[in-house]
Amino acid sequence: MKFILSRKGFDFSFGGTPSPILPDGRMLSLPIPEQDSKGKAYDTGRKFCQLAIPAVFQRDGFCHLDPDIRPELHMILPDNWKPLFGQCGTAQSHLTNQRVGENDIFLFFGLFQTVDTNLRSAGRPFHAIWGYLQIGEIISHPPPFRYSWHPHTKEYYQKFPQNTLYAARESLEWDKKIPGCGTFLYHEQSREFLTLTGKEKKCVTHWNYNALPWIDPNEPNSHMTCHTSRTRFKENYFQAASRGQEFVLDEKGSSDAKKRFLQLLKFRNRQPETPSPPEKSGN
Repeated sequence: MKFILSRKGFDFSFGGTPSPILPDGRMLSLPIPEQDSKGKAYDTGRKFCQLAIPAVFQRDGFCHLDPDIRPELHMILPDNWKPLFGQCGTAQSHLTNQRVGENDIFLFFGLFQTVDTNLRSAGRPFHAIWGYLQIGEIISHPPPFRYSWHPHTKEYYQKFPQNTLYAARESLEWDKKIPGCGTFLYHEQSREFLTLTGKEKKCVTHWNYNALPWIDPNEPNSHMTCHTSRTRFKENYFQAASRGQEFVLDEKGSSDAKKRFLQLLKFRNRQPETPSPPEKSGN
């Protein structure tokens, strides 16, 4: 079983701001705007205003809702909806080369900032783990008619030779009572386990060693792809990559990550992120 640290959601380059952590601890990772490097927008079939997220409700344009693991974010939920995560291009090639497969686990992280009841930010932005997905099925070149709601079934993504969807297991492999994907709550008890950025660090990629049990500052190996240089090991922080999406842990790193993951599950969000269930549709 491999663990993959996967960067997802708003940041200063995509979306322009951190995602909010609400006063009740819900981590609302916001889907990034769907546009290329030249600013051209693509029709993903889902707009910001069609999502039940107060923080982005007034935004125009299409969004890339991915990973799509939170049914409560859909105002109208497709009848055949299932939790999916899509990847393509260089990032997917990396996952393929690392032999990521069924029962491996994505740990999603992103840029966050706490907000008050009026969604006004407070404190510094930081990187934090916000969700997980254990792979139940890998779907190469996903057929649009079967997963029409997901952005990776749209025309723009069909041209990528390694366009892939990862479907979540219904439950974790070793515990049928826990869903195969979900999000975490951020509060006083979970803060030290979920926060990656070191305390009082101005740079969000300065990660705390205590948040990375698979990394020992006294060892030469980070046990994580894209972070092989010894220069990343600083005296009081680990220098994370400023770019890149998928960081795959090796056997030793994944073993340590599983122990941490079992701790994180205590802070799993068992309530929907919106008070009322989404409507069903025939799409």
